[in-house]
Amino acid sequence: MSFDTTASNTGRRNGACVLIEQKMGKDLLHFACRHHILELVVHAVFVRVLGVSSSPEHLLFKRFQTSWESIDREDFGTGIMVEEVATVLEDVQDEALRWTLQVLQEREDLRDDYRELVKLVIIFLGGAPPGGIRFLAPGAMHQARWMSKVLYSFRFGCSGPVPLDEEGGAWTPAVVPLRRPSLRKGLD
Repeated sequence: MSFDTTASNTGRRNGACVLIEQKMGKDLLHFACRHHILELVVHAVFVRVLGVSSSPEHLLFKRFQTSWESIDREDFGTGIMVEEVATVLEDVQDEALRWTLQVLQEREDLRDDYRELVKLVIIFLGGAPPGGIRFLAPGAMHQARWMSKVLYSFRFGCSGPVPLDEEGGAWTPAVVPLRRPSLRKGLD
């Protein structure tokens, strides 16, 4: 059975998947939507880095959004300028750049948020998207929207350290390894 990963579907006792299996009297193959699987990965990373938040918006994103006009978008860095990131991406950087540039050329039907993601990945990897490097102002951010978390993360990765809190912690670029087919299918 195919489903998205909301608690109403995946709950251990009263989730729709469990109830359907009980009604049918047999176990079924659970096939979660790939977009929602990526959402779970992104959520786990954010909980690990930023902790659990009960607010619909995360304070870090609000700070970044508020300070957007004062950020010099001509003086930016790339993810591969960070030694640890460059080491992790060393074997796949060229292939990833080729593939992301190809996506922009071939996929006219790409949603705007996915198009922005691909452009930010190109910049993060040290390349320049067609039309040059341009950063869009951060938009709405809600805890439930995995894409906005990813877009903000790539903006952070190019803008230098971003204060996480008043105690002086800072956001620095990191790489979460995903199998390339997962990312490719995520764009479909």
